Amino acid sequence: RIVIPGTFGVGASYRPSDRTILAADYVSQAWSQSSIDGITPYGIRDSHRFGIGAARTASSNPQSRFLDRIAYRLGFTYEATYYDVGGGAIHSWAGTTGLGLPMRGATRLNGELEYGTRGPNTGGPVRDNIFRFTASLGISERWVVP
Repeated sequence: RIVIPGTFGVGASYRPSDRTILAADYVSQAWSQSSIDGITPYGIRDSHRFGIGAARTASSNPQSRFLDRIAYRLGFTYEATYYDVGGGAIHSWAGTTGLGLPMRGATRLNGELEYGTRGPNTGGPVRDNIFRFTASLGISERWVVP
């Protein structure tokens, strides 16, 4: 019998203008209450994650300047993971930034850069530096034309 704890999360967003969004969220999971056949696994602790972000959405007016039709995104996340390796808690943090470049119509080429670290705060045996680039194409079309 395996017991996996529930997850608690809460988030909020604020829209100070038509094209600007600010958001934050928090997620927690009580892994110390997990068990396998009544025994809590070794090296497990409660996890917590906090993230904040901001986005400036693109103008939907096709006559706008090119810079106004770009979507801009910025974010930060911190996580105290559920791993506890040799008495050292594993933490991670990351900063992200991204752009949504207009192509044709509502189609966008999205790109994101992320940099962060993962490992014990005490400088234990393993500390990962993470650099990630992500690209995607968001294809969209109008289904209903008034």
